[in-house]
Amino acid sequence: MQHRRTCDITLAVVVARIRALWERIDQALFYEASAVGLGVVGIWCVYWMAFYPAIVGWDPIDQLRQLHVGKLFDWHPIPHTLLIGAFVEVFGSVSALAFAQIAAAGAAYTVFYYRLASLGAPRAALGVAATWLALSPVFGTGLISIWKDSVFALGTLGMTLALLHITLSARLGRGPFIGLTAAALVVAVVRHNGPVLVACVFASCFVLMTRHRRPLAFCFLAVALIFPVVQITSSTLTVMPRHRSLTQQVLFHHVAAFVADPAAEIPMDTAAALKAIMPRSEWEERYDCTSARDVMFDAGLTGRRLPSVTTTLRIWLDLAIRNPGILWRHSRCATRHLWLPGEPISVGPVLEGASVVTRAFDDELDIRTESLWPAANRFLTDAVRSSYDARLTRSLVWSPAVPLYATLLLTAVACRRQRSSWPLVVLLPALLNTAIWFGLASFPHIRFQFPLFLIAPLAVPLAALPRVARESVPRSDPAMS
Repeated sequence: MQHRRTCDITLAVVVARIRALWERIDQALFYEASAVGLGVVGIWCVYWMAFYPAIVGWDPIDQLRQLHVGKLFDWHPIPHTLLIGAFVEVFGSVSALAFAQIAAAGAAYTVFYYRLASLGAPRAALGVAATWLALSPVFGTGLISIWKDSVFALGTLGMTLALLHITLSARLGRGPFIGLTAAALVVAVVRHNGPVLVACVFASCFVLMTRHRRPLAFCFLAVALIFPVVQITSSTLTVMPRHRSLTQQVLFHHVAAFVADPAAEIPMDTAAALKAIMPRSEWEERYDCTSARDVMFDAGLTGRRLPSVTTTLRIWLDLAIRNPGILWRHSRCATRHLWLPGEPISVGPVLEGASVVTRAFDDELDIRTESLWPAANRFLTDAVRSSYDARLTRSLVWSPAVPLYATLLLTAVACRRQRSSWPLVVLLPALLNTAIWFGLASFPHIRFQFPLFLIAPLAVPLAALPRVARESVPRSDPAMS
């Protein structure tokens, strides 16, 4: 009886708060934002039906196989593997996770539309952003993918939304900071490089948002305390820890560049150590500056006896100091898909009209492409293939370089118009993620840059936004002045 009474009181409080919020908002603008958001979600759902149940690449196939046999290993973060398992257990299919990702992105963009429109963003600029989101196949295919990168990108989108509220609200409750903490925690646990991005975002915000340093410090402390608990819990579920090659793949991709170059200066002891791992002829044969795939997989380094990270780092540092020219040429080539429009980039099995990597299909998993709308499958497959095959459309649609340059330019315009750095603060999660990948680039996959694609359209209305009135933002914050 007491439990029921507590539930009734809690429900009454929630309903009262929702009613109070509803009375405060501009209801006409809310309906407008919701209509636009639902329209974009509807177009994304066409992809979901066409490529049903979801786009399932190599990593999700591996995670599903782990769940099937009941043996987990942390090559892929355990929290994301368990997330996939939870949706499959409750809904019986990975399609529910894909739909949930669409719904989450749609809700976030609806809030963005409402917030920016209420500040005076031109409808034309908001329309450009909505059109970009609706028509570019990057969003439709990315949001129905159950890669960890999709959840990671949604986490960065959540951080961006929280930062928008924090920077533009004169009166702040705990809500935006709780949202920032939750989104940051998602980012930290679903990708192995997530903690680096979270630390960089908080450090940048700590510098740029002096008025909010105290609550930001509490947010970061909460993430820093919860993250180890998640990791420890994950380690108790792990049957086999990740192979050393995962944590060293970027280093070994660089090392392969040194070994493959006949002009490289390599000490005899280093050459002997590398030969013990793999013969020099094999290093040379497997090396490809654009991708570490051949070096790592297909009887490459994965599964071989490798030195510790410290030893590999010492080898890499010695070779880099001795051969800076080779390091520069390799880095320029490895990151070319990030800064040069039109470069080849992996977009997943959708190019073949499938949502599942059939080459990795295991009959025991009982997952295959079962389109709910075959005509849409054929149309979208042709559209995706056509947009990818031609260099011009590949540059405009699939290349990370275009949203990167567009976001940087529009951010500069927004900061100039606002006479403030707050637009930069809002877009930091996506920009910092791309900056990190300039150092980690070893595979040209579009999914690694999905946060940039998701957040780039928001830069359009931000750049067109009239200067926000001083009373609408905290005055003592240099990011707001």
